[in-house]
Amino acid sequence: MLLDDSSARRGARGAAPAPPRTPTEEQVARLWRDVLAVADVGVHDTFFELGGDSLLAMRLLNRLRETFAVDLSLRTIFERPTIAGLAEVLPAAPVTRPVELSSQLDVSALNDDEVEALLQRLSSN
Repeated sequence: MLLDDSSARRGARGAAPAPPRTPTEEQVARLWRDVLAVADVGVHDTFFELGGDSLLAMRLLNRLRETFAVDLSLRTIFERPTIAGLAEVLPAAPVTRPVELSSQLDVSALNDDEVEALLQRLSSN
């Protein structure tokens, strides 16, 4: 169940929560909404003021690890408790999961850079 606490925060701030400005901030905002079970978050909202605690911070770190392929410490959430702050230490885009390759893969349609990226991805698995 998502809690809509945006009206209380708007009253305290006088304005609606600041929306995400980048794809990274948007993805982090989605993760916050899921982990914190809130409907509306702003990029300058503080994780702990929205109901986060150390257990939820660990859940968020796991989700960030899965999404961005980064290994952040719990300390990071305390040092950067906003979406904007976290986005600064994350890669510019979420990691895409590898596609299942089949024997039907047609590499003739790929350019040299795409083939190189595919080979790099396969060699790292």
